[in-house]
Amino acid sequence: MDIQDKLTAFVVVQSTWIVGLLIGLSMGGIAMALERAIYYASRSELARRIMTRLRRFIRGRMLARAASILATRASRPAAPRFRQAPRTRVS
Repeated sequence: MDIQDKLTAFVVVQSTWIVGLLIGLSMGGIAMALERAIYYASRSELARRIMTRLRRFIRGRMLARAASILATRASRPAAPRFRQAPRTRVS
């Protein structure tokens, strides 16, 4: 057996577990990103307001209106701007 064949066989055997590890880590990272996205989407004020409106329409048996709310994409409200506290005069 040639040294090149031995080296090639060694590299192939050693690289398979590394590729498996990289695939596993990639899948774990994607799963964590999706979990965080779902968590933050469920905690947002916009989602809470939409769910409140949908429950009100469903309880009132206005299912067509509830379906139209789901079909339209609600825009996010503007973030409140930082307001500086008024300065007080020092006498």
